[in-house]
Amino acid sequence: MALSTSLVAGLATGFDWRTMVDQLIAVERSSVGLVEDQKSVYESQLSAWQSFNTSLLALKTAAEGLKAPEDFALFVASMSTSDPDVEAKDLLSVTTSSSTAPGTYTVKVTNLATTQKLSSNPFTSRTAELGSSYAGDIIINGKVVTINATDTLANLAYSINAANTGTDPSGVTASIVNYGTNDYRLILT
Repeated sequence: MALSTSLVAGLATGFDWRTMVDQLIAVERSSVGLVEDQKSVYESQLSAWQSFNTSLLALKTAAEGLKAPEDFALFVASMSTSDPDVEAKDLLSVTTSSSTAPGTYTVKVTNLATTQKLSSNPFTSRTAELGSSYAGDIIINGKVVTINATDTLANLAYSINAANTGTDPSGVTASIVNYGTNDYRLILT
């Protein structure tokens, strides 16, 4: 029958073998503990480097979006108008130089254009012939209006208004205003 060494430790010699073996095991375990502590330090450093690498990769990805000069053209000019028949680009144009500072610029309209009205000399009737002294062509915003010697003031107003129709209107309208007896005037607006 085999006897356990833990039961006979130090019986024959009086030496406490068990304490000595436990102390040797503790010394060996302390070096294992040091290695495990060092392993934890290395794992922490590895984790920090992996986090740094992830951040560096994110920086690289973001920087790749800035490699073309067009990527810096962040400022866009835009205009709008409240009139659906008028495009803003027909109202105003803006150019800048390369040294223009980025920012928001506003165009303020201080005066609105108003219609201009022109009045003719007085005529005695709206239905009398104008005569040969008024015969000829007049050009209104690029549209030719022909006046015949037999035309009346009313015919002339009609011809001017006819030039203000279609896909390319003249933009000028004619009306006849009676200011009193024998005082009829052609008004161009």
